[in-house]
Amino acid sequence: MKSRICLRNAMLIALLAGVLTGCGKKINKEQIAVDESRGIRFSDDRKIIEGYNPKLDEKEYTIPEGVSIVGDRAFEKCRNLTNVTIPNGVTSIGEHAFRSCARLVNIVIPSSVRTIGNYAFEECDHLTRVVIPDGVASIGERAFLSCSRLVSIEIPSSVRTIGDYAFEDCRSLSSVAVPDGVTEIGKGCFRNCKKLTSVTIPAGLRAIAFQAFYNCESLTSIDIPASVKNIEDSAFEECESLERVTIPDRVNSIGSRAFMKCKRLVSVTIPDGVTTIGSSAFEDCKNLVRVRIPKTIKSIGARAFHGCPCEKQVKNDYKHLYNYEK
Repeated sequence: MKSRICLRNAMLIALLAGVLTGCGKKINKEQIAVDESRGIRFSDDRKIIEGYNPKLDEKEYTIPEGVSIVGDRAFEKCRNLTNVTIPNGVTSIGEHAFRSCARLVNIVIPSSVRTIGNYAFEECDHLTRVVIPDGVASIGERAFLSCSRLVSIEIPSSVRTIGDYAFEDCRSLSSVAVPDGVTEIGKGCFRNCKKLTSVTIPAGLRAIAFQAFYNCESLTSIDIPASVKNIEDSAFEECESLERVTIPDRVNSIGSRAFMKCKRLVSVTIPDGVTTIGSSAFEDCKNLVRVRIPKTIKSIGARAFHGCPCEKQVKNDYKHLYNYEK
């Protein structure tokens, strides 16, 4: 019995050792030696690429086999690179790893990667398409911020969290499907994605975060899943093309400026259970002629419906709930 336990423990240790050395792949010492002679830096154990030489003229680079981590700022401002091959076995892409690689067109993220760090691909202006492999659990803050030519992004079902402002200013992004496993979409996640016309929000999401879809001016409709309880401040502010929105029954608060300046919004049904409508929540929704407000409402913020055709009706019916002239 004891020998079986020892054998099982030995197998487990071997398996963990394989993971820690890049899924069992042998470190390519020859390539690393050549790379180091060209000013490319690695950690002492050769498992982390720490810094590419930005003075190199090459447009393509393949990270050596056996490397398991792309270190923080490893390729930052390497403006000549158009293509980087990351080998299977890399488990983490560090913070700022490819930040401001202005000519990077193609990046293949292998299935071994589990985390994409904060600012990892920020300001990669020529990056047009990214496939995030199944297995990645988190996308860091501002990971793809200002990737202005990014047209499509594939997010796998393994992702649980998307960081604050992860796709802010991705002005060419036209559609995105957030998978059901995601429980948190960060603040400003799709802020200023001006060509975004279609978004699939997953069941299980608890809140639409602050400025999550701020100034997505091409977004025409949004289906908020039944799991959402809060629509936070400025969540859909200045979504000028938004015509239809379904607010689910479990929502209990609508934040300040949540739908401010949604100029094409025609009607809104606020479900029973909502207790608070924040200040300026629907201000300047110039086509909002119909709104249903439930009996559960306890507070309506200042200027909540200012500039809306329905303002007079709401003001008369619910005057006792707020100081509208504030």
